Amino acid sequence: MALAQPFTIPKLFLTELVEPTDRDAILVNLDTGSESDQYAHRDAAHPGFEEPEEKSVYPFFPLVLCSDGTPWAEATLYLLDRLELDYAPKMSNYSTSASDLAFYRRYLENSGTEWTDFPKDKNRRPTYKFRRYLFTLHTAGEISSSYANRIIRSVIRFYKHLVKSKYLVLENPPWDEKTVTIFFGTKEGQRHSKELASTDLPLKESRSKNPYDDRIEDGGKIRPLPKKEQHALITVLRQLRNTEMTLMHVSSLSTGVRIQTVSTLRKGHFLTPPSKIRRDYIPIPAGPLTGIDTKRNKRGIIVMPKWLYVSLYTYLQSDRWKHRASKSPLGYSIDQFLFLSQRGQSFYDTQEDIIAGRLREDLRSVKTGQGIRAFMTNRVIPAMRKILEDQDFTYQFHDLRGTYGLNYLEFNQPRIADGSTSREKVLQDLAQLLWHDSTEITERYIKYRESTNWAREANDGWFAHLEDLASQAMAT
Repeated sequence: MALAQPFTIPKLFLTELVEPTDRDAILVNLDTGSESDQYAHRDAAHPGFEEPEEKSVYPFFPLVLCSDGTPWAEATLYLLDRLELDYAPKMSNYSTSASDLAFYRRYLENSGTEWTDFPKDKNRRPTYKFRRYLFTLHTAGEISSSYANRIIRSVIRFYKHLVKSKYLVLENPPWDEKTVTIFFGTKEGQRHSKELASTDLPLKESRSKNPYDDRIEDGGKIRPLPKKEQHALITVLRQLRNTEMTLMHVSSLSTGVRIQTVSTLRKGHFLTPPSKIRRDYIPIPAGPLTGIDTKRNKRGIIVMPKWLYVSLYTYLQSDRWKHRASKSPLGYSIDQFLFLSQRGQSFYDTQEDIIAGRLREDLRSVKTGQGIRAFMTNRVIPAMRKILEDQDFTYQFHDLRGTYGLNYLEFNQPRIADGSTSREKVLQDLAQLLWHDSTEITERYIKYRESTNWAREANDGWFAHLEDLASQAMAT
């Protein structure tokens, strides 16, 4: 028996139901043997279509398929409604929602639970029955509490939307709700509070910190690489002689940018000849309307050292880059990506390109840095394990961001010690460099440094190592 599952449509075209006699109507016959099983629709490009054309095509639209292979209608409406209200949708978020709802649908079908039946007895309501099921899985060690709660939040948003949109009327509430107050800080260190609605469905998560967890929570778990591992990484990248992978690693280690940001740098960001630049650091705007992707479409400034800018500018003049760019539809235009594969393809599809439908017609999935991660897994990590004599060693690209943050703190420790700057000033500067909304996140870096045996070596020569590595990459 098939199971409910998520399914991605490469490109969803919205159409309008019309009468078969209407102009430009397209008649569709359903294979049921009955003449009445047919309907007519009109293509979205027709001028009489109610939806504007740019909102009638959705690339990589996720569905939730029931066990019989049919789409779950209400889940489809829910996802489509969300998309229509989202001016810059990130399709991976919608895919996650579809995956979570498919998990819920599998439970409903396997347990014979009716998802719209909410009797007076709370324990018999599908949401509470599902919570008990997730709790059982969590207790057995099959899923984490954070994963269970992510699914629960998706289910909550699903029901809330259906009720608000009047797609669904429930006899009794699907959960108990209360208002809670949360406190947070700003980049400037000010404290604020906000009231949020909370339900009794999520599982309780332990607040105690694992004393053996050597990671920082910053939009995902980050493990800053100690100096020994950083030097090993440089050695391996030098040995592998892959210019693009080397420069992407160096760029993140030198600026703290995430994988989607470094992967979507464009030629247009490096048009100014280095000889005309007088500053030691070059600000490069990132986020919406810049061509550079950022997490949650956040606007920010990449503060790039001049030596790195020179390396990337030089790379753009190389025959290697031009050969790769010649295989891409963007050619040598200013919109061309800085980093391309051997086939002339980008390593990461930008949200703007996805929304505008500028991706190849035959693509069935979005590129999110899979090629970079494969290079790390298959080439970098095995080589580093040999050097470090540690078969358990691993790392993720996101760790380079944490490494940059710790290196920045370490570099500024002597300045804090001699009074030329303050701890608060360094904290605020780092928060801006990492685009943190709150210094509370940045504080985790300081606490991590103080609570671990992270290397305390001076960083005066560290950027020299990176600059030398970037220069060697140019010679490959």
